Amino acid sequence: MVRLERFLTGLLASQQVPEQRKVLHRYTIWHLVRRLRRRNNGRPITPQQFMSTRQRTHAAVVFLNWLTAHDRTLETCRQADLDRWLTDDLATYRQTAGHFIRWARTNNLTTVHVPAVCWNGPTQPLDHEHRWNTARRLLHDDTLKPEDRLAGLLLLLYAQRPSALHRLTTEDVGVGAQEVRLHLGNAPVQLPEPVAQLARTVAANR
Repeated sequence: MVRLERFLTGLLASQQVPEQRKVLHRYTIWHLVRRLRRRNNGRPITPQQFMSTRQRTHAAVVFLNWLTAHDRTLETCRQADLDRWLTDDLATYRQTAGHFIRWARTNNLTTVHVPAVCWNGPTQPLDHEHRWNTARRLLHDDTLKPEDRLAGLLLLLYAQRPSALHRLTTEDVGVGAQEVRLHLGNAPVQLPEPVAQLARTVAANR
């Protein structure tokens, strides 16, 4: 959290436009950081949370800079302007900036809107090799959120339905000195490493 606050302080100080700096302060400090503090309740933030917050901050800066370069503000921006930016091949952080734009609309700072992307899952069953490749990535790719990695592994390796995963609580995770057991049914299942470590992380930072 200290590292994140240091990054945000430097970024806000570098903003030359006062109104833009004010909006970014509201978004980063009073929305992103405040939500992190409430969610983690005194626990250190994870590297994934740090990266996500930094990316969303960069996305907000990129979009606001684009508006300034085109003589627009959040208030004067129209849907046609937003659509123009979203279809610009040179624009960066287009998908990530949607979070900032939806926040700005919720807080009556703009009238434009970009819908959240809803993933409806794969359109066909995974073949055997693809399944194991995906499992290996979930086991070792630290850039993915721990809760997403754990959910994917429980689905791929333990044949758990999404509805069953949705009902899991921290009470279903038994963390011992040497092992982690997860209640997926009547009897708990002992999780192997590194799945066990993922379960510890998710339970501690739910």
